[in-house]
Amino acid sequence: MTPLEIITRCGELRYSLTQIIALLRPRLSNDEILRVTLAMRTPGSDEYNAYETGMTTADFKLQSELLERAGMDKDSYEAFTAEQRRQTINAALQDKFGISES
Repeated sequence: MTPLEIITRCGELRYSLTQIIALLRPRLSNDEILRVTLAMRTPGSDEYNAYETGMTTADFKLQSELLERAGMDKDSYEAFTAEQRRQTINAALQDKFGISES
């Protein structure tokens, strides 16, 4: 896997920056690690976008699966709506206070 593929996958798993750097450290030089660390915090960079894409992809897969199951039983529907509420709250916290779920 390339470093960007690793970062995307880490976004899907919602790994922290510390965890991502720990995974990349054996593959990259110290200078590259510093560059990736900065890039992960810079909106619009390839690394930042890869992480965001991973998170969005995971959310899409989760909600799609929950929605499909929601038609099957009450528990699945409740899980789907609970997940939607969680994501709405997290988005509001991020927008208003810069707080994000780790």
